[in-house]
This record gives sequence, structure tokens and C-alpha cells, in this order.
Amino acid sequence: MKKALILCAGILISLSLTSCEEGYHQSNIYEPKTIVHYPVEEHDELTHVTTIVCEKCGDILQVIPIEENIYYSVTSEEVHTKMCQVCGILEEEEEHTNIGAKDGNCEICGFTAGLVYQVRSDGTYSIYSVGTYTGKGLVFPNTYKGCDVVRTSGGGAFGMPNHAVSPYTYLRIPKNMTQIGSLDFVNSTNLETIEFEPGSQLKTIKYDAFYIESENEEEETSLKEVNLPSSVTTIENHAFYRQTSLETISFGEESQLTTIGASAFSHCESLKSVAIPAGVETIENYTFFHCRSLSSVTLEEGLKEIGFEAFCGCTSLTSVTIPSSVEYIGGLAFGNNSALSEVIFTDCAERTTPLTLAAAFYYNTSLRKITLPRSLSVEETCWESGDDIVYAHLFEGCRYLLTIYFYGTEEEWSALTNLGDVSKAKIYYLG
Repeated sequence: MKKALILCAGILISLSLTSCEEGYHQSNIYEPKTIVHYPVEEHDELTHVTTIVCEKCGDILQVIPIEENIYYSVTSEEVHTKMCQVCGILEEEEEHTNIGAKDGNCEICGFTAGLVYQVRSDGTYSIYSVGTYTGKGLVFPNTYKGCDVVRTSGGGAFGMPNHAVSPYTYLRIPKNMTQIGSLDFVNSTNLETIEFEPGSQLKTIKYDAFYIESENEEEETSLKEVNLPSSVTTIENHAFYRQTSLETISFGEESQLTTIGASAFSHCESLKSVAIPAGVETIENYTFFHCRSLSSVTLEEGLKEIGFEAFCGCTSLTSVTIPSSVEYIGGLAFGNNSALSEVIFTDCAERTTPLTLAAAFYYNTSLRKITLPRSLSVEETCWESGDDIVYAHLFEGCRYLLTIYFYGTEEEWSALTNLGDVSKAKIYYLG
């Protein structure tokens, strides 16, 4: 029997250690909050270290110095080659021959071998990095060492920042995973399929998760379809930015989605249609900016705000219906949409909720007809362009706007400002 002394929170603890029968050592990886303070005789100057400990016998395999707020993902050399991390079956057993293969998955459990995991304060795990795996398909497990795997850790665990291209073509998200971390699949131009296990509990897709950097904009992306589980509540900023081959995005039946971040689907140039779930109250700035193949947009009652340039540059969009719950539409929200010919605000006659429009339809050169409610106010939009400030108005550049149905009186219409040039339009007063 062996004994080790560990100094933790100022208390010296004696641990009794037994020998490991199989002789195979697994490693623990600690976050800074769970760092073990261990006095090392030959390195007395070290105050913060992490220990690599065999789970079976408790033997201390290695002591690693660690700087504040920096994670070290160190594993003993036998990890991933002697035993599958997920199912725990030894490589030497006849039916289990692929455990140590760097480009393969476990033949028994089917999950990706070689990944590095990180324990969280609640005992669950995040997937920290790709580790020794060099294949192209990522199949994440629901559990690791008997505990739930709930997220990828963020910070580019599987992404390729600095303009490199990610090699992965397939990704399977397990049902226990609740979060896909920020930047974790950045520059995933080769990714063809994202599969979600039935019963998925995924809640959040963090910012820049599947972002394609501008330096790779000439790279042809491969992802054409994403069917998100209905459990997703939040898609953060730039989550699918510049996935130029993406044609279809769906949010699942009875979607719980409430938040779509700024530029989340910006520059998805092949996206053809989108139906925003009823739980979303705000479409943020630039959310679908320059989705030039987008020809169908469905907006549900409950939506309150459409941000600046949210659908700007969607040059295939021919008509849009705005639900009566919308209270504000920002500047250029539907601007520069050269095919947009008709805009309808629903329930104009009964609407009592005030509506504020900025220069929402700026330079829609095909706009012919629009229906507007009585409870309307219009504000000017401005932005910086170099050293200049550009001022824009609601129908500026809509030179073919010929018909306006206004559910108010002529006097109320005359009191509106910042409309732009509507001199060619015939106004029908329906109040």
C-alpha cells in the first residue's frame, strides 16, 4: 500500500493508495477551480499544479505545473490506446481491436476515440479537444466515465481558426449535450452533415459555432441542410455565418426557440426559405443579411422587432407579410431587396399597437404596393460611411412604388415625416 500527502485548501491530507491490478492508468483533467495543490520536493517553487491520477488505484502518474486561467489537457500515454474512454473495454479483447486507431471509432460503442474530456464543477463533462483523433467523422458520446457529456467546451475545440479549414465532414450530437460551444466548428467548410440524436436536449448554439471566416469566403462550403431539434432556445451571433451552401434550416415542431442572434445566418447565400418560430420576439441586426436566394420568409404573431438590415440584400424575396404584433422595424431591414414588390401588414384595420418604421424599405426598386396601419410613426435612419453620415428615409429609392393603402385619414398621413419620395404613389385612405 502506498501513501501520498496532498495539500488542499491549506489542509494536509494523507491518502492510502492501492496498486492497480490491470496496470492500465486513466487520467483526470482538472479545471482551474479544481486544481490540486501538491508540494513537489524537487520543485518547491511551484504553487499551482494539476495531478494525473489513475482512477483505479489512485497512483499519481504525473504532476504538471499550470499557469493561472490556462487549461492543460495532459493524458498518460496509455489513455486511448489501451482502453476505450466511453465503454471501458480493453483493446486486447478480441472483439475490440480499433480502440487505439487514430482515425477510427470504437468498434463496440461506435464513438470517436482519442477525444480529450474536461470535468465540470457539477461532475458532468465537456469535450475539450480532438486529442489524438485525426479522422473526419465526429460521433460524440452521451456519457464519459459514467457521467453526462453536456457540451463542447468552446474556444475552438474542433474548429480551425486563423483561416485554416476544418477537415470534419460528419458531426453527431448526442441527446445529453445541451450546448455547442463558441468557435468550436469555425471554418467547417467540409462539414456535410450535422445529425442530432432523437430526444435531443440541446439548448444553446454559442456564437461563431459554425462560422466561416472572411478569408475563407472563396472556399465552397458543404453543409446544405440543418434540422435543429425543437429543444433549442438560443442561436447566438454568427452561429452559421457564411455557410454559403446552406439551403434549408428548420427549428423542429413546437420549437422552443426564443433568440436568434445578430448575423446568425448572414451570408448564407443558398438559403431558400425560413419560418421563424412564434417564440422569437426579436430578429436581430443582420440576422439574414445577404441571403440572396431567400425567397420565402414566414413571420409568426408574437414577433415584436426586426433589426437593422435583418433581411437586407435578400434579392430573391418578392413579398413579405408582417404580423400585427410587430412594433418596430429597423433601418434597411428589408433594404436593397431588388425583387420585393409587395409588403403587407396584417390586421391593419383592427391594430391598436403602435408601429415605428425606420428606413426599412430603402431602395427596394421593385416595390409596387404596400399596406400600412393607422398607428404608424416613421423615424429617420443614419449611419456612417467613411467620413460622411448617410441619412435615409422610409421609401427612399422606391421609385416604382405606385400604391399605398393607409388605414388612417389624409390628415394623419400628411402629419407623417421621413417618408421619402412618394410623389408617384396613389394613396388610398381607409380610415
